[in-house]
Amino acid sequence: MKEQAKITQRIAILVLPDFCHLTLSAVIEPMRVANKITKLQLYEWCLLGSGDLIVPASNGLSISADGDITDAGAFDVLFVVASFNVIAHTTKPVVHFIRDASRRGMIICGFETGAYALAAAGVLDGYRATVHWEDLDDFQVRFPRVDVMPDRFLVDRKRCTTGGALPALDFMLDMI
Repeated sequence: MKEQAKITQRIAILVLPDFCHLTLSAVIEPMRVANKITKLQLYEWCLLGSGDLIVPASNGLSISADGDITDAGAFDVLFVVASFNVIAHTTKPVVHFIRDASRRGMIICGFETGAYALAAAGVLDGYRATVHWEDLDDFQVRFPRVDVMPDRFLVDRKRCTTGGALPALDFMLDMI
């Protein structure tokens, strides 16, 4: 009997404090709808925090993460969702987590300012990347080894970056 191909893509979504709810929704909702429309489990995701399972958003609301990066379990793709104060929230454990995913050959995506966390971990060196339009100049100065482009979203090999919430939605629809 022929073995059925694995169709479920397991996605770890690292949500950094001060994230934008709109960006997180733009990432999750297209996957949820794709699962619903196809009646298949194409995407499975878990929300991860770093050090605290209650992650505050920039709008004053919070989400409850499913787990911490120290016990993330198995996944195929890493998404990093960040918005404000990303430099302060890109801690050593976050950097190590991203680097470990890179060493394992994962597809890694940074949404909105998530590219800062990826670049701080060194996983965007030599890649084309974008970030929220307000941060393009600062990002380019901080990370000269990244080829910064003012695009809505970019895919370069196994790295994906988006320039904000609506570009995150554009990327997700393109990915699906």
